[in-house]
Amino acid sequence: MARPLALLALFSACVGAHAGDAAGFVSQISVGNDSAVALFNLTGENDEVPRCNETNKYSILLNTAGGQAAYQALLEAKRNKYIVRVEGTNGCKFFWKAEDVLDLTVQ
Repeated sequence: MARPLALLALFSACVGAHAGDAAGFVSQISVGNDSAVALFNLTGENDEVPRCNETNKYSILLNTAGGQAAYQALLEAKRNKYIVRVEGTNGCKFFWKAEDVLDLTVQ
């Protein structure tokens, strides 16, 4: 019985390992006037981005309180040249070619 549990633990570790992580300065923020999504990218390298993230961008929803807070933090970081760290969700649900943001930190 130990073998299936060991394989399950190994598989679970591999599945979570492909979420994108990045750090750097905000180089671009874009929002469409009919969109509830803000897209942005950073000057640093993206580590282990999922296959769906073809643009090396991240996305946040603007129609949530957390999304609005993250968007304001991005604007402040861009304006003042603060470093931003992003952890992605390993998915591109908000915009099909940009990874959804799980956690955003402005330093």
